[in-house]
Amino acid sequence: MAKKKKGKKQSTSRVSATVSNNQERTKKPSNQWRSEPGVDEPLRVGRGLRTRDNNFKGQKNKVIHPEQPQDELYRRVAVLDVDDDKNVAVVQIKRKNAKNGVSIPQDKQERKYIPDILTLDDDSRPIKVKKGKFELAPTAEDITEKQAKKILSDIESKSKIQKQRLSLFRRNKKNRD
Repeated sequence: MAKKKKGKKQSTSRVSATVSNNQERTKKPSNQWRSEPGVDEPLRVGRGLRTRDNNFKGQKNKVIHPEQPQDELYRRVAVLDVDDDKNVAVVQIKRKNAKNGVSIPQDKQERKYIPDILTLDDDSRPIKVKKGKFELAPTAEDITEKQAKKILSDIESKSKIQKQRLSLFRRNKKNRD
């Protein structure tokens, strides 16, 4: 029997596939999660989403911003709570020059939020991240998990209606388990 040398692995020859000029290679998209938002990328508290105003409950078929193109998702929201089915509770995020809203604590961009927890879409179903309605925003629009928890506790402490809405979301979350 031949002795194996220590420290070196024997290399195996690799067969390289050659492609003729007539054939084209199919490329996999580098950011595959972008085509199916919320599927491969973990959805976390504080993650930014984009949508339109008419995608919220009670706003179906309303034209709120006619100057915006129909396919543009202009409204920014942040995730406050996520369940196992990837249903989310969100809050609207405004720019720093907005007239209404409450300042987000310790935010460098000085953004504001509207103290209203949204859990249902325009079809009265739980909000889910899906193409065309609620899509992932660039990570620059995210807030930290600490900020999201602070916003959630502020909203719960100031409004009974928001507290009931959130407890209903959490109760449904437990019933689905």
